[in-house]
Amino acid sequence: MPTSNFSLANDIAAASGIGSSNAAINLVTTNLQANTVGGEIFLHNVPSGNVTLAGMVTQDASNLTYKQDGYALDVTAALISHGGTIIIDPPTDVTLNSAISTSGNGGVNIQTTQSLVMAPTASVSTGCGAVGIQAVGSITLAKVNAGNGAVAISSASGNIGSALPAGVNNVTAGNVTLNASTGISLAVAAQRL
Repeated sequence: MPTSNFSLANDIAAASGIGSSNAAINLVTTNLQANTVGGEIFLHNVPSGNVTLAGMVTQDASNLTYKQDGYALDVTAALISHGGTIIIDPPTDVTLNSAISTSGNGGVNIQTTQSLVMAPTASVSTGCGAVGIQAVGSITLAKVNAGNGAVAISSASGNIGSALPAGVNNVTAGNVTLNASTGISLAVAAQRL
């Protein structure tokens, strides 16, 4: 499988895609931003420390994939596709301080080997695509909205809780599946739980 390798701490920009599922861009960096006018973004990072992801955007319906080997990830600016699937897989801890958004049938899948924390202003949204969030540790949610699509959130050894004031809705979806080993405390609007 062909790959490209970079060691950097700045921005990547392109007119027609950055890497692909058949030819990943391999990185060694702790600071990253990636934007393309159109086409897929597929990045694989092997960092030397915790990572700041300051945005990842495609202007069309292509997929965004960010894979990270070890260390924590802090998403500080929006991850946006206009209909593609967005994947984060699998840093240790993930902190979301911004929006992750796609439209139509595009989905969002976030996996972490430890915990996931959404800031109160953060959000994950799709038009009607599925949202999956999986963590080994605890999950703290702000806003997750899949329209009439499905949301599945699981914590293998922790709890699922809210970053928002009591009674403020955390999850909107057609179907919601929640699994946690030590408790769930959320407000949910769903056609089916």
